[in-house]
Amino acid sequence: MTLEIPEMSVVIVSYNRLQDLEECIQSIHSHVSGRVPYEVVVVDNASSGDCRVICELNGAVYVPSGTNLGVSGGRNLGVEYSRGKVLLFIDDDALIETDCFDEIIINSLIGNIGILAFRILNAKTRLPHPGELPFSQLGKAQDEKEARLVSYFVGAGFAARKEVFRRIGGFREEFFYGVEELEYAFRILRHGWTIAYQPNIMILHKKSNIRITKKTQYYYLVRNRFMLACDSLPFPYYLVHLAIWSAVLGILAARDFALQHWFQGLRDGISYWIAHRDKRQPVSQEVIRYLRRHKGRLWF
Repeated sequence: MTLEIPEMSVVIVSYNRLQDLEECIQSIHSHVSGRVPYEVVVVDNASSGDCRVICELNGAVYVPSGTNLGVSGGRNLGVEYSRGKVLLFIDDDALIETDCFDEIIINSLIGNIGILAFRILNAKTRLPHPGELPFSQLGKAQDEKEARLVSYFVGAGFAARKEVFRRIGGFREEFFYGVEELEYAFRILRHGWTIAYQPNIMILHKKSNIRITKKTQYYYLVRNRFMLACDSLPFPYYLVHLAIWSAVLGILAARDFALQHWFQGLRDGISYWIAHRDKRQPVSQEVIRYLRRHKGRLWF
């Protein structure tokens, strides 16, 4: 890693996955071109292990959060400590599998592209994980290799202009877990940026254990869907969106004996809607047209 002022900052939020973190950092160092000054910034989201040692041994900037800030808060803290004009976010249980990825990212973030989505594959099967494609999977190949505009990005690995964060702010920290990328995608489009899919950058995602309990995730996923729909979706999309997701998550919660968490998320989601419905500023018709053209997530 160079000591020059970095052009690119790689931001990793880590929580109790030290071996995964070390392998992630090493994959970054081993696949850079060597021609782009860069840095690796690791946010230790209050891990119980010695994340600092891993960072020192692998040439990364160590940033302690002091408390678990969740995915959104951890990324925002990493941006605060970053110095590059281009930001690459990667999960600590993911690996970069593309040589000279740094040059590809910089050459791809052109025009009004604010976010670059990557080709994310299962580390074992090298096939996409369900739900980790930045476009609708209905009627399309599961592993699309064509670069194009999309309406979404997957948090396991993506790049962004730092200017985007300066202009529209960071991830919403109250989301803590789940739906934060979709909310940010809507906000990016709302401000006139686009999102592009760059399949030439491949990320292998191990998809290790989630940072919260399996039952707790239902609380956040239900509540956050209501927050997202209230703030971003116009009628009638929000009605169908919430009806479908509430039902799907309810069925899954019942299967996992987590209906109590689902009910709590539903309760707090409805409370948020009641408190904020008069302040709603749903996305414009121009954004709706963009989402329709690029298979965006409106109804589901």
